[in-house]
Amino acid sequence: MLFGSERFEHLIGELAISTAARNSGNLSQKQMQRIQAQREQTLAINLKALLRRYVEGDEAGFKESMVAEAKELASASFGELILHTVGRVYSMQAKIHLGNLWTSAVSGMAQRFNMLQHQLYAANAALQVYRAHAEMESLAASDAAQQPDGSNSSTDAQHQRRQLEENALPLMLDAMWAANVVDIENTLRAVCKETLKDSSATGAVKRARMRALEELGKIFLETEATPGREKTAKEFIESAMQHTFHRQNGMVPSEEDG
Repeated sequence: MLFGSERFEHLIGELAISTAARNSGNLSQKQMQRIQAQREQTLAINLKALLRRYVEGDEAGFKESMVAEAKELASASFGELILHTVGRVYSMQAKIHLGNLWTSAVSGMAQRFNMLQHQLYAANAALQVYRAHAEMESLAASDAAQQPDGSNSSTDAQHQRRQLEENALPLMLDAMWAANVVDIENTLRAVCKETLKDSSATGAVKRARMRALEELGKIFLETEATPGREKTAKEFIESAMQHTFHRQNGMVPSEEDG
């Protein structure tokens, strides 16, 4: 799975990008929808089980165990970013369901604005990747025109190609991360709604789940991989680039490289 997300599988399931890649992109839209529905159903079951300790009255035990789990999850590759993404959805959904008509409306508007921001960012990131790919294709076509006999590319052209490939890597990683954020948020909103509006649960249980989800979101948002310092998405991507570079060149990444 991507970006260390295997550690979060019980919370976010298999990312849509990973599912598509695992099936070589051969799944139809209906198949993807069916897989997504099963993913959401499984995650709703997991979330209800995760919140049960709080719902049954052991609030202190719930908080203690969730703080420990959050610290463990934050230590994974991209863990802090994924954890905060999950925590943000949990907190927002809890506010929407716990609040009165006014606060629920405000929280809902904030959530929709946040969704739009991330969708626009993902679209822009995808556009940047497309432009980088088009630039590489243009260079290849130009080089082929200059070498009609099929001889090797010039040193300058080879250098340009390598430079374009290096520049494209962070763009691709950024686009993949942006798409994953949208996927995680869309999935968890559906999971939270299923959990908090569960028709088989009593009103008291649903209310307790809302409070538990609010607490869990707060814990996740407050947890950092390294105390006192929160890595940005750019730093995580740069770290991933370093590891990719080392692997591509047969080198073993050092601890200092992240």
